[in-house]
Amino acid sequence: MKDLIFPVALSIHLIQLEKKTLKWLENVHLLKKKNDIAEIREQKIIRFAAYLFPEMEINRLEIVMKFFCCLFLLDDRLDHITPEEGLDWINCLCDEKTERRFNPLIFEILKLNREMLRLSDKKKWRKGWIENWDFHLEGLLWELDNRCKRSTPDLRDYQIQRPFASGVFLALHLLRMEFFEDSLIVQKLEWDVSRLIVLSNDLSSSEKERSMGDFQNELLLLEVFIGSSQAKIRVENEIIRLRSQIIQVAERIRLEYPKMEKWLESIMLLLGGCHYWSGITARYFAKINGEMKR
Repeated sequence: MKDLIFPVALSIHLIQLEKKTLKWLENVHLLKKKNDIAEIREQKIIRFAAYLFPEMEINRLEIVMKFFCCLFLLDDRLDHITPEEGLDWINCLCDEKTERRFNPLIFEILKLNREMLRLSDKKKWRKGWIENWDFHLEGLLWELDNRCKRSTPDLRDYQIQRPFASGVFLALHLLRMEFFEDSLIVQKLEWDVSRLIVLSNDLSSSEKERSMGDFQNELLLLEVFIGSSQAKIRVENEIIRLRSQIIQVAERIRLEYPKMEKWLESIMLLLGGCHYWSGITARYFAKINGEMKR
């Protein structure tokens, strides 16, 4: 099962949209420092959406690319301000009336979120997007509140809250635009996918977060109870189990809901793209003894 690999594809619109998005970031004044462009290229954050949604048509992908790029920038900025300031930022995202007297990043995220809402004319899909956006903001507030209180989260609370804070359910909701059967088994698959993505990310970013003193990471939380070597083994085994379970549940959905085949293909591409992108980005590196380490 360790060799299970999800398919990987890259949008044919990447080169065109990457140049356009980088120019847009400059025009809306989201690149503050001289090395911002170099960091964005090194981390490949503009390419993220092109790996997750390789089949998305160009006009939609342009908006999605800008949106997720801004969420990455928000994550970076929150790491460089106090948790109290961070709470103010997220509260501004919760209240659009504050946008014009706040910073350019908050303004652009709110503007892009309205554009994301218009990607589909289906009321049910729009309602779901608003709910997932609210859950995402609540997850970010939960993380920042922990930092404000210098509180190490309970492991179970972390496992529940982290997928929402990560934004993975926003990405999954984008796959619900076409035919979609919102059954319990489909919800189960989405949750397993979200957990696999978050847990894999925690494994990749653990050394970086350790070096920053940020213990909101499942591997680091487990280490407190069972030690570093056992914690890593447990996380790696859970990742293997989740991969296998996702394949099995997907097969059940394919048999029960034949019309969900296209959605299942998109889910697998999202997983494969996310895994591949995580392996090529420099985002999850930490500097240890002057060298870059995962």
